[in-house]
Amino acid sequence: MRSPKVTYNLESTPNKDGSRLIFLNINYGYKEFNPISGKTKYKPFRLSTQKRVDPKFWDFSVQDLKKAYSNSTGKTIKNRMEKYRSVSLTELDKFRDSNGRNPSPTELQKLVKIKLGTNEPDVIQFSLVDTIDSIIEKNESLTPTAKGKVGEKQIKKYRTVRNGLLLFEKSWEKDLVVNEFDNDMFHEYLDFVNEQYKLAGNPHGYMVNTISKTATTLVTLLRKIGKVKGVELGIDLTDDSLSIAEVSASDAEAYISESDLKKVVNCDTCGIQGFINAKNYIILCAMTSLRYHDMRHLHEVEVETVEYNGREFLGFDTLIRKPTNQSKKDFRTFIPVLQPAQRILEDNGGRFPKFPNNSSMNVQLKRFAKFAGLDKVFTVEKHYYKVAEPVVSLEPLHRLITCHIGRDSFVTNLSEIGVVPEVVVNISHPERAKTIMQKHYDKTPAIARAVQLLDELDRVEGKTELYRY
Repeated sequence: MRSPKVTYNLESTPNKDGSRLIFLNINYGYKEFNPISGKTKYKPFRLSTQKRVDPKFWDFSVQDLKKAYSNSTGKTIKNRMEKYRSVSLTELDKFRDSNGRNPSPTELQKLVKIKLGTNEPDVIQFSLVDTIDSIIEKNESLTPTAKGKVGEKQIKKYRTVRNGLLLFEKSWEKDLVVNEFDNDMFHEYLDFVNEQYKLAGNPHGYMVNTISKTATTLVTLLRKIGKVKGVELGIDLTDDSLSIAEVSASDAEAYISESDLKKVVNCDTCGIQGFINAKNYIILCAMTSLRYHDMRHLHEVEVETVEYNGREFLGFDTLIRKPTNQSKKDFRTFIPVLQPAQRILEDNGGRFPKFPNNSSMNVQLKRFAKFAGLDKVFTVEKHYYKVAEPVVSLEPLHRLITCHIGRDSFVTNLSEIGVVPEVVVNISHPERAKTIMQKHYDKTPAIARAVQLLDELDRVEGKTELYRY
């Protein structure tokens, strides 16, 4: 049987004073069959010493306790660790001699605790799925402004991970418990959901960005679980491998050209509401540069006829809302209503139409784009989880179109007809366009930026059919 290897590590979740529990780990060759991969994996014995240490006294690059723990006053802790190590190895040898096999980590833990005579209670076996259910239920009971309350979008991610864990659990034919869900099982779970997606007819599995988001959500849940009193995590959340790096979006080169936009403007929707929604959405997002975060509020804006420096035009003031994971700061811009957008206003009683939710809108966009003949082909590189090289394919625009394609289309189309880039960016990214000095001292109103755009469109009038006022 394998000679045991002893290492030590600190608990990933700190106490209120910043100290962390020291854990003893022994790898002694115990193996467990993985029904998902069809392979066996090694499972170490892990035991809490019930002793805490300030991480500043711990060298994380060293696993030997005498070298890792540098505090000169740590003799008591080192004596405890040596006792736990000695007893654990002795009980391991005795079990091997009596039974002719390796004990499971759970069996060895019980024997060691009996020998040590500790009055520690047995580790409570918290179900991982049930604990996530409790987190979701608690969140639903909180008032909207309560500290720690998370939004429904995040709860939806929690439920997706929870459902995946339930299927993962069934494949093992045993309950997943918090203190046994370790770093290896974390990655096996990601592999499992990826393989399930392949079985559903997706030969390459999930995009790496999807798996990255799944990993992030699972880590978030495990951190919450680790804060529950009496719960002992089996995973080391300081492990960098738990974070899966994202890659650039696969459809980054796709946009709606002016010629394709003309197809949309002239397309008969046949009175189909989904087509009407998609047609209006494409025109408005490509004519305003707004992303879905702002398009879904477009029906709320007040369109007005304004006059600035002798120029009268139709326009509207709107927030540019930033996703919370990018920036907490929203800012405003003023956008002129160009001709195709004016016709939508006329058909809707002077207001912009209301659009469905993001996922529904994406479905409607793809169906309408195919119907309208948006077939321009783009070369796409897709990065899949655990696929070494990107998968290159040619995809028509109607497959790539999403709610967020409008800004790319606005900026690209105006750049191609020769509108000065600064004028374009002043509408699409008004805050980003400013230098540090301008952010402090430039008081030019947003409406003036809109007039600059109209003046530029007048200058390049012969180069565009649709971007006109």
